[in-house]
Amino acid sequence: MTQSLGVPIYPVGGRLLSGYDLLGKFVMPADQAGKVSPYSDLHFKVGRPVHYRCEGQIVALPDAIPLTPEMAAQLYRVLLQTVPQALPEMEADVRAAFAAAAANPR
Repeated sequence: MTQSLGVPIYPVGGRLLSGYDLLGKFVMPADQAGKVSPYSDLHFKVGRPVHYRCEGQIVALPDAIPLTPEMAAQLYRVLLQTVPQALPEMEADVRAAFAAAAANPR
């Protein structure tokens, strides 16, 4: 089952954010066309809130809650199913890499 990037998944500050909302940090507003976003990476790990790399620093998404295993799985699923398919259609210079690690069961 494929989910859309537009499906609300992650509770932040009293609302649910979608994959589009989370990836929106990487897109510059129209009035700043030609500039490069200071955001370069999206980090998420179970038990921690979503983080971004912004100008070389890892910063937490304000008002974000720690990810549950279910939220993390849903985010991975949406990003891995949707983003790679959309990359060839994007007009901007886009580089994407995905890495995932399973929890170490003990």
